[in-house]
Amino acid sequence: MADQSRNQVEYDHEMRVWQGNLTIATMHMQAVTGFGTLTINSAILTNGAAAVAVLALLGAVSEKDYFNLILPPACNSLGYFGAGTFAAMLAAACSYISQSFYMEEHVKSADSKQEVTSIWGKGFFAAAVLAVAVAICAFPMGLYAGLNALALIHPTK
Repeated sequence: MADQSRNQVEYDHEMRVWQGNLTIATMHMQAVTGFGTLTINSAILTNGAAAVAVLALLGAVSEKDYFNLILPPACNSLGYFGAGTFAAMLAAACSYISQSFYMEEHVKSADSKQEVTSIWGKGFFAAAVLAVAVAICAFPMGLYAGLNALALIHPTK
């Protein structure tokens, strides 16, 4: 009887430890997913807003005599910001697909009682990370090209 009671206490303790570890793992996954979502959304917003700003600049100076001078670097800047926006949107799509593969793996591993890993889930995750890196790198490159365009503006008096 005492042995059974001791086993029950050990079992209860192991269950509490397991539940605590599961809670920590869940919170960690939510934090990682939230940070990834924030990063992707920020990359879309900053690159997209910067592209709109370049378009506004081109619209404002379209009648000026220096328009043809600033057009090439401004178009380069617009290209970088557009590529950054596209890369961030691609990252969002790859992230979604990756999560669907991970969910499928989770269901399969629960059914078969063994860990199932998918090369597709990891591949789309890697593609999402690479696309976010491209989007983040495109922003300063677009800024540099835009500043080059602004440096060429010499308003006539």
